[in-house]
Amino acid sequence: MWNSRDLDDPFQREYEALLNELATDYSQISHMNLDFDDIAGFFDGKVKQQTFEHQQRFDFDGLLGRLHSSSYCPDRDTPEYAKLVSAMETLFERYQEKSFLTFRYITDVYLGHLL
Repeated sequence: MWNSRDLDDPFQREYEALLNELATDYSQISHMNLDFDDIAGFFDGKVKQQTFEHQQRFDFDGLLGRLHSSSYCPDRDTPEYAKLVSAMETLFERYQEKSFLTFRYITDVYLGHLL
């Protein structure tokens, strides 16, 4: 099962751009680099994929908590971290509604027998 940010969502596209610009090693370690064939390689034979929409709602502190839980988050004492938090504040203000932001995902579930 994978939760990928929904890049059809304008907020998610801008969030992704910030991560590519400012997050440590993001472009190398992002699971968004994987495709169906990469995942299918873990299974023996036929694999089925089902896709669902999923979302979380965050206030700004929750959004920062989401960022901090990611391995690619810059260390808090780096200039990249300060720039990223500042840019996220601007992004949050642009997309929040009543002090909350909807963080949209596409959840892919793969069904089959593992190797």
